[in-house]
Amino acid sequence: MKIRILLSSVLALLLFTHCDDGGKKTDKCANVTCGANASCNPGNGECACDDGFTGDPIAGCTAVSLCEDVTCGANATCNPGNGECACDDGYIGDPNTGCTLSTLCDEVTCGANATCNPNNGECACDDGYIGDPNTGCTLAGTCEANTCNGHGTCDDTGGAVTCACETGYTGEFCNTCDAANGYEADPENPGDCIQNPCVPDPCYGNGTCSVVDSLPVCDCNPGYAGGNCNRCDTDNGYEDDPENPGECILNACFGYDCGHGTCSLAGGTPTCTCTTGYTGASCDACDTANGYVASIATPGTCVLNPCLSQTCSNHGTCSQSATDTAQCACATGYTGATCSACDTANGYIASTLSPGTCIPTPCTAGACNSHGTCTVVNDAPSCACATGWTGATCATCATGYTGALCNTCDTANGYVASTLVPGTCITNPCTGVDCNGHGTCAAVNDAPSCTCTTGYTGTLCASCDSANDYVASNATPGTCIINPCLTETCSGHGTCGLDAADATVCTCATGYVGAACDTCDTANDYIASTVVPGTCILNPCPAVGACSGNGSCVVVADAASCTCDTGYAGLLCASCDTANHYIASTLVLGTCIIDPCLTETCSGHGTCGVDADLAECTCDAGYINDLCDACDTLAGFVEFPAGSGTCVENVVPQPGELVITEIMIQSNTTPVENGQWFEVTNLTNATKSLAGLSVIADTAQIDIPTDSPATLAPHATMLVAKSNNPGVNGGLTVQLQLSGMALSIVSGSIELMRTDDMTTIDLVEWDLSWNHQDKRSLTLSPAALTSATPADTLNDNGDHWCFGATDFNSNGTFGTPNAANDECRLFWCGLQWPQTTTTDENVVTEIIYGQVYDELLTVGQDFSPFISAQVGFGPTGSDPTGLDWTWSDGTYDASFVAQNNEQFMGFMLPTTEGTYDYLYRVSTDGGLSYQTCFWEADGTSRGTLTVNATTPACGTQVVISNLYGAGGNASAIWRNDFVVLHNRSLSLTANLTGWSIQYASAAGSTWSVVNLSGSIPPGGYYLISLSSGGAVGALLPTPDLSSTVINLSGTAGKLALSSSTTALTGTCPTGGAVVDFVGYGSTANCSETAPTLSLATANSGRRLGEGCIDTNHNLNDFATSTAAPNNSATTPVSCGCN
Repeated sequence: MKIRILLSSVLALLLFTHCDDGGKKTDKCANVTCGANASCNPGNGECACDDGFTGDPIAGCTAVSLCEDVTCGANATCNPGNGECACDDGYIGDPNTGCTLSTLCDEVTCGANATCNPNNGECACDDGYIGDPNTGCTLAGTCEANTCNGHGTCDDTGGAVTCACETGYTGEFCNTCDAANGYEADPENPGDCIQNPCVPDPCYGNGTCSVVDSLPVCDCNPGYAGGNCNRCDTDNGYEDDPENPGECILNACFGYDCGHGTCSLAGGTPTCTCTTGYTGASCDACDTANGYVASIATPGTCVLNPCLSQTCSNHGTCSQSATDTAQCACATGYTGATCSACDTANGYIASTLSPGTCIPTPCTAGACNSHGTCTVVNDAPSCACATGWTGATCATCATGYTGALCNTCDTANGYVASTLVPGTCITNPCTGVDCNGHGTCAAVNDAPSCTCTTGYTGTLCASCDSANDYVASNATPGTCIINPCLTETCSGHGTCGLDAADATVCTCATGYVGAACDTCDTANDYIASTVVPGTCILNPCPAVGACSGNGSCVVVADAASCTCDTGYAGLLCASCDTANHYIASTLVLGTCIIDPCLTETCSGHGTCGVDADLAECTCDAGYINDLCDACDTLAGFVEFPAGSGTCVENVVPQPGELVITEIMIQSNTTPVENGQWFEVTNLTNATKSLAGLSVIADTAQIDIPTDSPATLAPHATMLVAKSNNPGVNGGLTVQLQLSGMALSIVSGSIELMRTDDMTTIDLVEWDLSWNHQDKRSLTLSPAALTSATPADTLNDNGDHWCFGATDFNSNGTFGTPNAANDECRLFWCGLQWPQTTTTDENVVTEIIYGQVYDELLTVGQDFSPFISAQVGFGPTGSDPTGLDWTWSDGTYDASFVAQNNEQFMGFMLPTTEGTYDYLYRVSTDGGLSYQTCFWEADGTSRGTLTVNATTPACGTQVVISNLYGAGGNASAIWRNDFVVLHNRSLSLTANLTGWSIQYASAAGSTWSVVNLSGSIPPGGYYLISLSSGGAVGALLPTPDLSSTVINLSGTAGKLALSSSTTALTGTCPTGGAVVDFVGYGSTANCSETAPTLSLATANSGRRLGEGCIDTNHNLNDFATSTAAPNNSATTPVSCGCN
């Protein structure tokens, strides 16, 4: 059938390397080296110049100049690469007769920075410019706002602009719908592209495609079947039309009975083609012309005449039996089912001179004179004589035997009767054996045996009998004597030996001396033990080094007893007496000194250590000098309070360390200014001095004297107010009075500044756009104090300020003076609708609604700029504040009016299938903190999001999955070369009709073609058996297609899967009909990115992931491993795509 699959991917970049064929079926080129631009012919092992080259193939070939004899017309030039004429740029016509100036651009108007090409009449951007040449080009190398037309990501890295298009878009600037993958213009949204599930046509043109539940459904035309209408309806008698490939016709043979044959059409008339063995119009007669006869065992059927292959070994006559087998009647002397055995029952045996024939036996009675056994050798008798006899007919006595019956041993010549083989004679085994003069020889079990004299032992009496205390004599070599050391003990402290005169000599153990080893070796400091009398020990109190040299030593019970010198301790006085404050000296190693730190306190601001046997202080942070008695002013430490001896860090406030965190403008006092105040917070871990600090509120200012003892403790607050009188200011306890303060919500500012250098520590400026509420303070969000962004930066923005919620003096004034600020929260928020929703991967959900309510911010208002909302989703049951939640901004629902609540709308875009929770969250402090909003009905439940999986596109549906090229070669494991194809699709059948596999050598440009047929089910495999180099290796599993046209190299080559049966051209064909391409072996000069490793007699190139991995990179996608071919019977493996 005709293939109608639209291929949506093309092969990627190709890596070119110089290579040669690799030599598959012969090794004639193994040791041949050709010159440049020449290759070895594997058939004859000879070098020849490559196409387009000439010269000596051994020394090197040079390019043929194809233009030498070519004359082109006017305004045309010959191409030396192919010898063909072509018109010069700007000219058109016949280059062989002459080209004329092109007029194709006369009516063409190009956009800005673009020029018309006179060769084709098309516009192209000028050098250095990119874009649409018809509407206008822009300067290359710089991304502009709409370079990728809003459907891709622009990248101008390195000065070249490239667009990475979103799915569904294509073109250099993403300005075209990706029709190759089924995308078309969206009629409802001009400029956008949407995917049509029926494009490309999944029904292969044999049915009508309709979209049901967003999926393509095929309604097949008559004669076609399958989910994609890609096969003929064989159940109803339809088949491929051989005259119109890809079409299905009704078979007139459907239901026609040919008996023992197959029906086919000839001119539209059913005609029977008989199976082997039958003949006749209805295939009901036996084909006797070809040796078939009627079956006796199964009447009505035909069998091959069994006697055609049965010769009865040329020793009988064959006939057909009742079971249709051959039966033989044998000639005289022969027997067996095929007359292949000799009739031994009647005295016939197989001839050794005339193989395959039988003769009467030559071994007649008396052939060996009754003294031997007769066998047949070369069709003649041969005798094996009995013991004592010899000769061709066993008529004379053998050597060693004598007597009338040859049964007596010939003792006169040194032969004796065997004790192991009674009745036989052997040569006397004691002949030449003298037992080394220390014993007597006798024959035992047909071998010599010596009986040794006293003191000797061994097979030939060559050793002294040590078991009975005999040793070799030093005085009389070669003789043995009783061991003289039997009576010498060496006092138990040595080893006894013999001198040259066989006298005893003691060798003493360590610590002992004397002839009998009975004296302590005092010369080496050994003394007599007081614990074990008669033994010697090493003196535990040596003259040098006793008690480590740090005490006096005496021996007590064989051990040293030390009395240590002052400062030392331990059994051997080897340690310093730390209990009494002695430590090891660092100047005199091995000695101890009194710890110098006993009397050094480091002023209480450091740690004492010892260096060069002297006390040395390591000061705490902020302290310096040898005794840590001064402040480290260079590091910013000063004595505070003065005269205390205590050093503190950063006592002078730095920018951002003191921050304005709360401001009361609209107080509940009369006049309102009496109750105005603001709060300053120390954000550091250090006490800060307020001396020399100016506090400014609009035009009011107070300068704190430079000698003021006023400080602000770590994380403490300071309240600055117009009045310090609690009876006037609303009951406040004030730390600093700024009597001239008069603040307004219209605009104003508060500044903390160092008086001397006018450095601003913090500055807050506000206007009417801030979140002012009557009788409530402005409060900086608590989240601003823990944010990564400095608080003195955040408090510049009114979005981060809320309002006081605590009635601090129970008179209707809300704020938190000298206390932690209230959290920025609304009274209520909730997930409004829906409570459950479903979508697919990478598809936005329906609108998700959330609502908020607050008496001050939503009642009677249509929109509050201080409220923002987000909708998000995350793992079921997980914490919404976790990093595994995904949030997107909601928008204010302007259509929701005349309510006390406000409503937000949002979407979610999940990318991975599964079930998730979803919620709203709201912020009133510009996103510094969020308040979680649960299901509005109960305030605790969450929404449920279900995300369905989507099936990704396969890219290349059918790929080359496995290839093997050593079939039948020496040491091959398979008899034939093979290629395996794999359908990676989850649900689509692949029709191979009209397709082919094609092969070229590693550097070749000539392609061998094998046409394919049939189809591959989803996830299925397709085995193609190719040529063989011999009879080595196992037979392949049942192939789905067999051909000997392609002869793969066993090491390197190029293999293409094509959607056409037309032979490819060139060394590296890409695009067009090429569906998949594999360059294998390091010498392949064309591949997807890089070739695979070289193959071998046992290894094939196998695509990873059971054939699923396809990144258009042969080296990465394939592994070489033990060849194991798959076929259509292999369990399908889907790659999860379509």
